[in-house]
Amino acid sequence: MARRIALTGATGFIGSNLAKKLADAGWKIKALCRPESIRRSNSGRFDLAGLPIQWIEGDLSDLEILRHLVRNTDAIVHCAGAVRGTSEKQFNGVNVNGVARLVQAASEQHQRPRFLLISSLAARQPHLSPYAASKRKGEEALAAGGVICSGLSSGPQPFTVPGIARCCLYFAGLPEALRRCSGLEKIVFPCCMSTI
Repeated sequence: MARRIALTGATGFIGSNLAKKLADAGWKIKALCRPESIRRSNSGRFDLAGLPIQWIEGDLSDLEILRHLVRNTDAIVHCAGAVRGTSEKQFNGVNVNGVARLVQAASEQHQRPRFLLISSLAARQPHLSPYAASKRKGEEALAAGGVICSGLSSGPQPFTVPGIARCCLYFAGLPEALRRCSGLEKIVFPCCMSTI
């Protein structure tokens, strides 16, 4: 039976490339997307038509949709995020509250999926901007959440999508015994994309 993965941000640059790599590796993909984003992705630069993706229409503000997204999945890769905005409220709505709701949906599952958050190096310096502060708070929401998790931050060196994909495949495929090793229920590690 193929393994299932929930993916947010699948219509963006990193998420669309991850979707292709995950599909090539045999994963069944459930992807969250806003209706206008799926139309753009299938007709524009991130062509995802023909990939074995089950599209779940909605956004990070809807807990019921997120529960549906993560139900019966082995792993979650959360790429969605707000990178442009004019207020702290706009950034927090997606980068903090969206993460918290997705963590809640994941933690409610009988078989909790592993959770990989694609974050930002900006989270290390939250005082720099509302964006940076929101990314830090999103990482904190993940760390506080009761899921098997990992944080992944883009570093100062150029990163490659194949490198992120290798990390995702490794993370999602970790044996169940590993997470129970030494009583650890969650693993959080920041890393530079160039080291993957």
